[in-house]
Amino acid sequence: MSRPTSSVRKNREVTILSYEGHDISQFRDSLESAAILYGLEPNFASDAFITSDISELEKQRNQRDAVKVIMYAKNTLKSSDENPRYSLVVTRHDLFMNKMHFVFGLANREMGIGILSTSRLTLRDENVTPSQIKERIFKEAAHEIGHLGGLAHCENRTCIMAFSNTLEEVDQKLPLLCDDCKRKLRIEGR
Repeated sequence: MSRPTSSVRKNREVTILSYEGHDISQFRDSLESAAILYGLEPNFASDAFITSDISELEKQRNQRDAVKVIMYAKNTLKSSDENPRYSLVVTRHDLFMNKMHFVFGLANREMGIGILSTSRLTLRDENVTPSQIKERIFKEAAHEIGHLGGLAHCENRTCIMAFSNTLEEVDQKLPLLCDDCKRKLRIEGR
């Protein structure tokens, strides 16, 4: 049996990167599971250090601009001779985009890069368990990877591809794709 060539393996990988040295080891299982949901191999082996300049607006908001971080990540990966098909950048910083007050994450399919913020997903109260936090990370990582693979937002509120604007909406989602999104994924050729 022959082994897949390096380029074939790269097409089946999602490189998971930390933004500014964020320790993502506590979320490794959730991030791996999110990649595996799509039949992708998670790759944590990147040496690329992703960072970006912080603008005055970002300082005022105490948030990072998700679109800008994706651009910086693309440039960093390109200059480091790493050009994975899919990349997911994970940050502890709260994110915003355009006129949205915050986003849990964002994906740019054309660039093949998504970003996920653990900031709000790890918020705890007396009713939230560590396993619920890990499930939130899984759901939103899988959501962004789904966008990278061509899936749009789903109207089914329990589908992992449903848009979430609150933690309650994240918690409401099931940790899987609905049948309609599974069908769309097959059509996209994944």
